[in-house]
Amino acid sequence: MNKIVNYIKTNFKKLLKKIKSIDTLSILKFVKNISQYKFALIAIAILSIFSTITYVIGPTLLGNVTTELFNGITDKIQNGNDLDLSGVQNTIIILVILYVLGLIFSVGQNMLLTNISQKISYDLKNKLFNKLNRLPIKSIENKKNGEFLSIITIDVETLTQSFIQAFNQIITSLFIIPGIIIILFITNWIIAILSLTILVLSLFITKIIMQRSQHCFTEQQNSLGHINAHVEEAYSKQNVIQSFNSQSVFKRKFKKLNKNIYESSWKSQFYSGILFPLARFFNNIVYLIVAIVGGIFAINNMITVGTIQAFIQYVKMLSHPLESISQVISLLQTTAAASRRIFDALELPEVSSQIRHEIDTSKIKGNIEFSHANFEYTPNQKVLKDFNMKIKKGEKAAIVGPTGAGKTTISKLLLAFYKLQSGSILIDNKEISKFDTNDLRKMFGLVLQDAWIFNGTIMENIRYGNLKATDEQVIEAAKAVNLDEFIKSQPNGYYTEISEDSTNISAGQKQLISIARVMLSDPKIVILDEATSNMDSRTELLVQKAILNLIEKRTCLIITHKLSTLKNVDKMIVVNHGEIVETGTHNQLMNKDGLYKSIFNSQFRN
Repeated sequence: MNKIVNYIKTNFKKLLKKIKSIDTLSILKFVKNISQYKFALIAIAILSIFSTITYVIGPTLLGNVTTELFNGITDKIQNGNDLDLSGVQNTIIILVILYVLGLIFSVGQNMLLTNISQKISYDLKNKLFNKLNRLPIKSIENKKNGEFLSIITIDVETLTQSFIQAFNQIITSLFIIPGIIIILFITNWIIAILSLTILVLSLFITKIIMQRSQHCFTEQQNSLGHINAHVEEAYSKQNVIQSFNSQSVFKRKFKKLNKNIYESSWKSQFYSGILFPLARFFNNIVYLIVAIVGGIFAINNMITVGTIQAFIQYVKMLSHPLESISQVISLLQTTAAASRRIFDALELPEVSSQIRHEIDTSKIKGNIEFSHANFEYTPNQKVLKDFNMKIKKGEKAAIVGPTGAGKTTISKLLLAFYKLQSGSILIDNKEISKFDTNDLRKMFGLVLQDAWIFNGTIMENIRYGNLKATDEQVIEAAKAVNLDEFIKSQPNGYYTEISEDSTNISAGQKQLISIARVMLSDPKIVILDEATSNMDSRTELLVQKAILNLIEKRTCLIITHKLSTLKNVDKMIVVNHGEIVETGTHNQLMNKDGLYKSIFNSQFRN
């Protein structure tokens, strides 16, 4: 007995610890966010109360019917009096009305819950996606790939579903558990104590088995993962395995993994298999106690026969909400975890698009200057150190250097994706911080190493550079980069559907589409960031021709480590460790025994 008492104390402490561990602040943020639905949630609570009332009253009335029938039949057998069913009929009518009302309340409650959960999910997804479009590049780059996608798709659904389930169960349990316990004690406190003791004991024993079962299921899933990985490895590398005659090694490992999954699966299935019979056993014990003790009391006219029936029904009704207490706590923990991730994302600082000064960007010529620029992504790790660079309007400048020299950082700073720690960046002698962010970025055309193609037609992909462009302007841009002939050869011409994974379009053609997109935007300054680094020589020539048309009469920064792409540039700017170490033309730099010559020789030495 002491062991049972100690176990109950231990688990009660664990329960309190779980409750304390719930991040209430995150839940409160979510509750505040859905305050617009407070009247609907109140309506759900009211419907739940009414539904609970009909649910709790039912067994008592049904017990009264049983008592009246029992008394009527007993009186007829003993005294020969006629059976009077008028009272029974009235009670049955009331019961039917209660059951119908209970159904209406429950259906209405579920309809409102479903409607609200979908609206909350819809609103949160919209807020998160809109937030994504307002985030600075720094915040996006600091998150792992797929993390924001996971928040929008998984966390939102988890949050809404777990909260709605927890809300529904809490509201229902708040009224059902106290209501039934009060009725049980009012009816007969002795039977109530006996029934509740066995019921609570069964819950703790069931919980022990569930914990063991969960542990075994976890082992089973891990074992499945290991055996799947082993089979996949053996299947995909069979040629290597056979060439080294190592089949026996893989067989021994498979046998061991298979044995692990056998043992964990056996245990998990056994424990989960005995849960229902065990729960049924304890319920039957409770029913037996109610029947025996209730029968003794009924013989002594302390309770009626109908009361025994009502007792059994109430005990059955009570077991489910008691079992769901730990589930509610788990749901609230899940709600808090998902809410924390969602609202951490929603509270990230946004890009400020406030216009500080009215600058007419149409008059911008394209002069670029970095003046004593210092920048670091993380504290005390400078990427640019007292960086000074000037590029005149219409000038084609190549920024070259080894990996990690800070080349791509220059383009990110020009587009105001990041801010300098000190120094300044000027466009036509005007600091970029004085420009409206949207106006600043409209002046630039950016061609990256990986061409971005979205699901849609070729026409839509090119028009992305200028959404107001006509079809004729899109076609002219395609012609300018020598893409028109290829597009016309497609089944639907400019209206051919393409995507990132399309097999009907090559990497070079994707890059040409991205160049046409930039051409259509008519930028003042063009930035080519490793635009041809992953291409074969033939494709590179095609893209180079398109690039020549793009950069004509425009200021251009060519960021690359591939010196074969540098033709017709006005000057080379060699960057290393965040500093400019050399500047000049190709011939001038080759006459120096510097970094540029070293890079060139490493790429072109026979």
